[in-house]
Amino acid sequence: MSGGPQARVVVAGSVTIDDTRVAGRRYRKLGGVPAYAGLTYVREGIAAALVANVAACDADLLAVFAAEGLQTAWGATEHTTRFVNRVEHDGRRQQLRTTARPIAYVAMARAAAAAAWVHLGPLHPDDLHAEVYDQLAAACIPVVLDLQGLVRETRRGKVLPRASHLLPFALRAAAIVKTSHRERQIVQDALGTGVDRLMERFAIDEWVSTDGARGGCIHVRGREAVPYAARPAGALDPTGAGDVFLAAYAVARLGRNAPVAAAGRHAAAVAARQVAGRHIPFDLLQLPDGRR
Repeated sequence: MSGGPQARVVVAGSVTIDDTRVAGRRYRKLGGVPAYAGLTYVREGIAAALVANVAACDADLLAVFAAEGLQTAWGATEHTTRFVNRVEHDGRRQQLRTTARPIAYVAMARAAAAAAWVHLGPLHPDDLHAEVYDQLAAACIPVVLDLQGLVRETRRGKVLPRASHLLPFALRAAAIVKTSHRERQIVQDALGTGVDRLMERFAIDEWVSTDGARGGCIHVRGREAVPYAARPAGALDPTGAGDVFLAAYAVARLGRNAPVAAAGRHAAAVAARQVAGRHIPFDLLQLPDGRR
C-alpha cells in the first residue's frame, strides 16, 4: 500500500482501460469503480485506498491516482480489465475485452480492518474472489456494494444481463446496496422476491435504486422508500455517474450522518456534475495519445 494517512475507505474492483464511443466521439480513458468512486471520496474529503489488479505494462498509467491523493495497492495480473463502451440514446452497450486476475481478500484485509467502510465495485462476476464477501461479512466491516458486476455475464465478449450465483453471498455482506432500476429487477427475478424482503433477509440497511434522468428511490429497511430527483446536467459523458453517486451517498450517510433524503439530494448533485464534466475533470483519466 502506498503511503499517506490511514484510509477511511477501501475501494476494491477493477481499474479499467475503456474505449468509449459517445455522441460521435471516441476516446480512451481509465475507468472502473476504484477510479470514479475513489476520486469522489478524495474530493469529498475522505481518505481512500484503491485495491485492484493491473498488468505491469499499464502500471505507469496509474500515477494519476497517487497524484490525486489516493493510496494504492496494485496486484499483479497478466491483463488489465478492458471494456468497449458504446453510449447511445437508449443506454450503454458494452464489450469486455480482457479481465484482470480476481481480487483476493488478502489484498485488502489489513486496510479494510482499519477502515470505516469498504466500497466494493465488481464489474463482472469474477472481479472479486467469493471469499471477499464471506470475509467482510464475518469481520462485520460495513460494506457499500454496487451490484452492477453481479447482474451481468459475458458471452463472446458481449456483456449481457444475468444474475450471478454470488449474489446471495454479496448481499449478505452489504450494508448499503446500489442498483439501477433495471439491475434491481434482475436481482428480484433471480431471488424471487422484492427489495424490501431482500433487505430483511440479508440485513441490508439501505438499497439505492437509480433511474438516470428520472431520479430514483432509496429503500430503507423497515421504513418507507425515499424518492430523490435527478439534477439537470448538460450531458457530456454518463460513464462513471453511478459510481460517483454511490460514493457521494456513502460519504453523506456514513461519513456525515446526513438524513437519507439529504444524502440522496447530495449524491444526485455530485453525479450531475460528473455527467457534465465538472466533477472529475474530463481529461484527468484520458490516456496519452497512442496508448491502447
